[in-house]
Amino acid sequence: MAKGVATPPEVIEKIKLCRAVGMSLSETAKFVGGIPDNTVFTVMKRILSDPEQAKEFEELKARKKKELQEEANKEFNETMKESFESLFNRSVKVIHRAIDEDKLSPRDAVAVMGTTFDKRQVLTGGKTANIGVSYDEVLQAINKGDEY
Repeated sequence: MAKGVATPPEVIEKIKLCRAVGMSLSETAKFVGGIPDNTVFTVMKRILSDPEQAKEFEELKARKKKELQEEANKEFNETMKESFESLFNRSVKVIHRAIDEDKLSPRDAVAVMGTTFDKRQVLTGGKTANIGVSYDEVLQAINKGDEY
């Protein structure tokens, strides 16, 4: 901005958004439209020196960080889920072939599949353990002689 000319509100908003998502002063200046780095610095200095505006900016930063993380996690999870499903299906075929050729015992195959299933559950947000029975309930059943 020219010296002595007020920065338009829409430019200030763009600057805040760019800085909130972690862009540097120079990246922000270029992105906003080729304004001087010093304009970005001055705008941010004014924002951060006002407690109310600083609080709003920190909230914006936290919101943008959360949005970016959620988007990245969503993309990662979708990619990993597709890749894992493909790998899981291939693993099943390899395990069956290894059992058929007596290169893998059924016991080892169960261990491999159990581990693979647990990894799939972790990737898809599922449970990896049955936690429906408490430790106390198990102890009570053992002390009564009940089979569990």
